[in-house]
Amino acid sequence: MLGLIENGPYETMECPLAGSGTFVLYTDGVIESTEPAGEEFGEERLAAAIGARIGLPTEEIFDETLAEARRFCGADSFTDDVCMVGVNVNLATKADVQGS
Repeated sequence: MLGLIENGPYETMECPLAGSGTFVLYTDGVIESTEPAGEEFGEERLAAAIGARIGLPTEEIFDETLAEARRFCGADSFTDDVCMVGVNVNLATKADVQGS
């Protein structure tokens, strides 16, 4: 669960934004899901799966990424809770604001 522990050891990060993009937040149930030999899906596979789908609507990115993780694990469902949240950001430029 995201943010469950009050005053927990959560990291803070700042990232400059330019233009548009999508932030993806996820729980460890995605990256810690394992295939039969015990190898985890992992952050690198998750990043690659999302990166391969850049440009698709966020819902499709999530549907296809989670389907890929399930195929990797060889299971129809996850053994841990899975949550993915997408935040689409579209920043207006000065020209956009002045033109409206």
